[in-house]
Amino acid sequence: MIVTAVPSVLKIAIENKISPENAFSLLLITVFFIAGGKPVIKLAAAIGGLALFAKEVTGNDPAAETAMFSSLAILSIMLIGYYVMFRGIFGGKRKQSEE
Repeated sequence: MIVTAVPSVLKIAIENKISPENAFSLLLITVFFIAGGKPVIKLAAAIGGLALFAKEVTGNDPAAETAMFSSLAILSIMLIGYYVMFRGIFGGKRKQSEE
């Protein structure tokens, strides 16, 4: 997640949409949230990353940004579903309780 956040934030900073100080703060906050380790925080960071990517790709068009974010959210949910299915098929060794 950190590796994907850096290019997006830097591109926005290079285009002068945010100041370098705000870009640094945004990256620092991203690392802080990801390091938190709680699933809800990681989910919020992922949603923020999708929103940032949608803003970067579409420019300043709010309608296009909403459409792009919706499409990315649907794609992400679909890929998470595939991950769960494939993990069930190819599941590694799981701890079995001794009875």
